[in-house]
Amino acid sequence: MEKLIKCALGTKFKTEQLNDIMEVISATLNPTVATEILLGLYEEPTFNYNHMINNRECKFEGFDKWANQVSYSYLRNKQVRIYINKGTDQSLINKDNYKEFAVPYKAGVDECLFSHWVTLDEFETITGRCDASEWGSWSNIEECIG
Repeated sequence: MEKLIKCALGTKFKTEQLNDIMEVISATLNPTVATEILLGLYEEPTFNYNHMINNRECKFEGFDKWANQVSYSYLRNKQVRIYINKGTDQSLINKDNYKEFAVPYKAGVDECLFSHWVTLDEFETITGRCDASEWGSWSNIEECIG
C-alpha cells in the first residue's frame, strides 16, 4: 500500500520530498485522510443532524476527521447524589424533599450510609463522542439539516 501511496503522491510532489511527506502522513491520527487531503481528494462526510443513541435524541455538534469521531450533545434531567441512612425508604425521596433525607458523608462510617440519586426537573446539556460509523451519514446535505 505504501508504494501505491508514494506513486499517487509522486504525481503532485517531487520525488525527493516523498519520504518526508510519508513520514508526516504516518504520524497523523488518520493517514488515509492525510493522504486524501494532500492529493486533493478528501471530501468531508455530511451527517444527519439528529441521531438516537441509547434511546436519547442527540444533536450533531461537529466532526473530527482525524479521529473519525462525531461530537454530539443531548439534554437530560439534572441529577443530584445524596447520602442517606441505610434502611431509609427510598420511595419516599423525591425532587421536592430530598434535602430532608440527605446526611453528610463521613469517611469511615460509610457502611451506615447509602448513595441515592434524585432526578430534578431542571435540564442540563451533556456532550459525548462516538465513532462516525455509529452516527450514520447522508450523501445529501438537505437530508442532514432536517
